[in-house]
Amino acid sequence: MSLQTQTPLQLLQSFTTQTTDYKQLINSNGINAITPQQIQRIEQLSGKAPHHYLSRGVFLAEKSLDKFLDDVEAKKPTFIFIQKYPQKEIALEEYVTLEFARYLQDAFNVQVIIQILDDIKVLNREATINEASKMSNDLMKYILAFGFNEDKTFIYTDYQYFGKMYRTISLVEKATAYNVVQPFFNFEYSDNIGKLSSPSIMTASMFSQSYSHFFSSPARCLVLDSIKNVQFHSIIDQIASTLHFLQPSVLFHKMVPLLSGVTKFDIPSDLNSILLSDNAKQVERKINKLAFSGGRNTTEEHRKLGGQCDIDVSFQLLNIFSSDDTQVKDVEEKYSKGELLSGELKKIVSSSMKDFIVAYEAKKKPITTAYLKAYISKTKF
Repeated sequence: MSLQTQTPLQLLQSFTTQTTDYKQLINSNGINAITPQQIQRIEQLSGKAPHHYLSRGVFLAEKSLDKFLDDVEAKKPTFIFIQKYPQKEIALEEYVTLEFARYLQDAFNVQVIIQILDDIKVLNREATINEASKMSNDLMKYILAFGFNEDKTFIYTDYQYFGKMYRTISLVEKATAYNVVQPFFNFEYSDNIGKLSSPSIMTASMFSQSYSHFFSSPARCLVLDSIKNVQFHSIIDQIASTLHFLQPSVLFHKMVPLLSGVTKFDIPSDLNSILLSDNAKQVERKINKLAFSGGRNTTEEHRKLGGQCDIDVSFQLLNIFSSDDTQVKDVEEKYSKGELLSGELKKIVSSSMKDFIVAYEAKKKPITTAYLKAYISKTKF
């Protein structure tokens, strides 16, 4: 390969500052920053204003986006794709790809396919099959709360759908050398042999050949993913080229910072993140007590030098999750000039994030177990 493959953790640990150098990540991994021209083209093709995830750089990099937009313009088959890993605690970062997928579905009237990697959860020895099944059902409820067009949305777990994908999976397995995927997945000799199938399962799901009941001809996939997984997508490109499949396009988003401000060394949990299951009081407490501040050491120094928005977790949360452009711009300007103190910033962000969580909970409330069963029954292949 043309780059030295690293696990996502190793990739992020290569940065030593409080913030991740996204420009370096983009330049060193063969992807491109999203351009104003591409955002304008999305607006022209969809007839909708760009999502603030685009205008504020939450989604900041792409691979082969123009090919996907070309196919949308030519009215060729396309689909949006997301992979989700079942967890007991669902953090805010999961919101980003789901919200943006819903926006793109509305914008382009395209199929959205969401794969839940329940089998890989089991193979990683992180859950039993029954535990993974419960986590997956809970995750489906969170997903359905986003208001997708259910006639154009297919959510599945690997245990449910594996048989339909297996022909494509076997082709991917045949085309993939162990030494290509080992550095990214950090496989060890003591790993169970089932775990070695993870890359093939994750890759095959990005090819339309795995969804013959939706697509009678090749369809280009647009994957929404975190930039920490950028190197895996270069592997997928090699496999697609070998199999003469359409290479997936990808939109990469920034990582939602942990409350500690460190995006690099831990996975989200109740101790370091706001969860989608949190209530308004929990959100307020976490922001006030745990959110890393970009404020200065003293009030005098803060008034003179201004706050540091690039490392302030409260501001970052506002920038990602508030849809109010005027508010975000005003807060950024005042905090950067020192007109707004850290405590005042946290009060603003706490109010905004509480409204955000309460609004999402209201959307999720109707998604009962009965609703989920009806959805699964309706979308059975």
